[in-house]
Amino acid sequence: MDFNELQLKAATDAEFRARLLADPAGTLAAEGVEVPEGVGVRVVESTADEILLSIPPVLPEGTEIDEDALIETAAGSTPACAVGTVCALLFGGGAYLGYKSA
Repeated sequence: MDFNELQLKAATDAEFRARLLADPAGTLAAEGVEVPEGVGVRVVESTADEILLSIPPVLPEGTEIDEDALIETAAGSTPACAVGTVCALLFGGGAYLGYKSA
């Protein structure tokens, strides 16, 4: 299950949403998403009156972003588009998003 599917399930399945809020890492694991040891997962809810925006961590100086990976992420063709920083951490730091250290 990718992160777009997880978000849709959280929006349409009240029981799943409650589990995700109560135990994010356990719920993700139950859905086949491995959370590396030492990585925290925090789930917050957007509401009709408030939209939450997740921004990535500050990149080290000299870091380049692979434009193809960035385009895929922005277009929603990768799971990283939905959950920003958390997804980047789950998929190997920033490498999944195309970050390249100088």
